[in-house]
Amino acid sequence: MKSSNYNFFIDFPESNQVLAYNSRTASLALLEPKNYKEYLEFEKNSVIAGLDEDFLKKLKIGGFILENDINEHDIITHHLLRNRYKTDTLDLTIATTLNCNLGCVYCFEKDIRSNKKMGDEVKDRIVSIVEEQAGTIKFLSICWYGGEPLLDMTVIRDLSNKFIDICESNKIEYSASIITNGYNLTPDIAAELASLKVTFAQVTIDGPKPIHDVRRPLVGGQPTFDRILNNVEKASEILPITLRINTDDSNKDDMDSLLDLIVARGLGSKVGVYLAQVKNENECYNTNVCMATSAFTEISDNFDKKAHLMGIGSNLYQYPAPTGPYCGADSANSYVIDPEGYLYNCWTEVGDMSKSFGNLVDYSFEGNIGLKLQYMLYEPQQNEECANCKYLPLCMGGCPYERLNNAGDYCAAIKYNLERKIKNYAKYVIEYQKEAKEKVEV
Repeated sequence: MKSSNYNFFIDFPESNQVLAYNSRTASLALLEPKNYKEYLEFEKNSVIAGLDEDFLKKLKIGGFILENDINEHDIITHHLLRNRYKTDTLDLTIATTLNCNLGCVYCFEKDIRSNKKMGDEVKDRIVSIVEEQAGTIKFLSICWYGGEPLLDMTVIRDLSNKFIDICESNKIEYSASIITNGYNLTPDIAAELASLKVTFAQVTIDGPKPIHDVRRPLVGGQPTFDRILNNVEKASEILPITLRINTDDSNKDDMDSLLDLIVARGLGSKVGVYLAQVKNENECYNTNVCMATSAFTEISDNFDKKAHLMGIGSNLYQYPAPTGPYCGADSANSYVIDPEGYLYNCWTEVGDMSKSFGNLVDYSFEGNIGLKLQYMLYEPQQNEECANCKYLPLCMGGCPYERLNNAGDYCAAIKYNLERKIKNYAKYVIEYQKEAKEKVEV
């Protein structure tokens, strides 16, 4: 027997015990000091005789120890490939338009904006993709994207109704979400989206009014904060909304006042919030203003804690779980589609035809197949740093786009906050169990 390469042991003074976590299996346990001492002896000498039989059994079940002939890299690779090439789920990110009504200072789509509409031929081909896979998929996931997707509700209406019909006829589970700047997310539009089975909307607000209006004005420079927040306030009664706050050095100190405003507007229990790290995608922003992932992660964790204490939904108790592919960019049955039918691996590439690997209606377009293969054939164990990293199962090499474009630190945030995440989750579970016990006793 041998110890797993993916074990983490964290002091947990709240109960005078030790938290044991395995990043490959996502197992979490509380160890008595006596048991932890037994484990350390085993790790040092690889002798199981000193382990209590019941304790040994639990260590095996949790993946904390395993047989000597098992290669954990092989297990991780199998998990990656099985999920990368699974055929029961189809994920489509559909940019209804590449046009946008906002002129955000960090927008990576500045140079590809277009008024081109999605034609019937492209829409028909998108529907055909779903129809062709209707006999094999169990889940269809749609994300409405842009530009600003609400600038062309016709596409959302036409395609949603057809998707829903196909899914109902073939007993496919359907889910849809939308990423919008919120400027056109009126109550009527929110109600229509809900009727089209959109179950989640992400809206970006970058801080209180003076900050947001500088960072996210209309294309003509006019302010947007008041209208967006008013829309969120009304639309949140109809549609679940999460507020994304794009964060860098220029607005990181203004988050407390935004949280205060959210509570003051009665939105605390109606929306979720999270910080997103602004990066210099496509050379669109000032790199000197962007934060390193390690610094951003600490700020984000503190923000989540403050939001939770104020009664606002946050990622405070988000549990670190193993991933297969990092995202849709390195998943076989996931496509990003623009209004002209060009196909992309990553949202960040949309509109850049040099990164497209095909077109739904123009069969003469050869596309960048080489880039597609780089996304799909990469295994993080090929990178020596990743291969030796205990966080590997949780991030699988980090952001594929940033890795391929040598965009600095592409490691995921979990590399910098795993211990905090584990402790937070353990406290949550213990408190939940305590409350449940008290209710039973009453």
